[in-house]
Amino acid sequence: MSTPAVLLYAPDGMQFQRYGGSRGSGRQLARTAPVASDGPNASELDSLQRLPFGTQMILQDGRKFRFAVAGGTALVARDVQQAAANVANHVGLTAIAVGTDVLRRSPTFTLGATASTSDQYAGGYLQISVTPDIGSIYLINDHVVGASSGTQTVNLAPGNRIRNDWSTATRVNMLKNPYDGAIVYPTTSTQVHIGVAVTPLAAYSTAGSALAFGWLQTRGLASVRQNSTGVLGDGVYVAATVAGSVSPTTATFAVAYTRIVGYVALVGADAADSAIFLVMDG
Repeated sequence: MSTPAVLLYAPDGMQFQRYGGSRGSGRQLARTAPVASDGPNASELDSLQRLPFGTQMILQDGRKFRFAVAGGTALVARDVQQAAANVANHVGLTAIAVGTDVLRRSPTFTLGATASTSDQYAGGYLQISVTPDIGSIYLINDHVVGASSGTQTVNLAPGNRIRNDWSTATRVNMLKNPYDGAIVYPTTSTQVHIGVAVTPLAAYSTAGSALAFGWLQTRGLASVRQNSTGVLGDGVYVAATVAGSVSPTTATFAVAYTRIVGYVALVGADAADSAIFLVMDG
């Protein structure tokens, strides 16, 4: 049975459920088991949790959540989270010419001086930034290890194939799924903000260790760590002084203010929580 793209009108409380397990092959996760029984019917959810990263869950009141896994930092409830930073040697890569049907489904390119690990980008994307094939983006199903400065081959997900022949002029960027390896939003941005943690998720420390899966809230009313006192009805953006917090916008425009997280529904004290209506998801 295929996994639904959206869990529509999931039971309230499911957003607090956490899962521990290991990564499976391709875009699906290996079978995972609940590690905390703070969601409804926790013992019954095990068989449902083969969810691709970014699977959307919508509660009946309209609040939205995305399925994610913690990366190198522990995810703290009420904090804004960020996607994992890009690997510098895995972007701007030189393509190997593609002209056959086999290569269209399993393209190859040359890595920079950083090896990849098996399925590091499973569920992520290949984005093409230089012609030929500029403007294309492909979903990655799985891939083998790629040696430093060596050839990397990836298998594209069903329904994906290279649309236009590649040449050595083509530039390929490997991007993780935004919800794969989330970290607390740092004081200096290294990727995009993706949601607010509603329950703590342990950091992934070393290869082979357990992963912590759970939900990040992306839309609707949420309790969020506030840095500086907000203004009722005004927007808040990802703060540049306290990791994971939000700060109020001001009349003076700054680039930071374009990183809007949501709008203040209830003003909390500085360093406490405000009620924020999140607008990170449509």
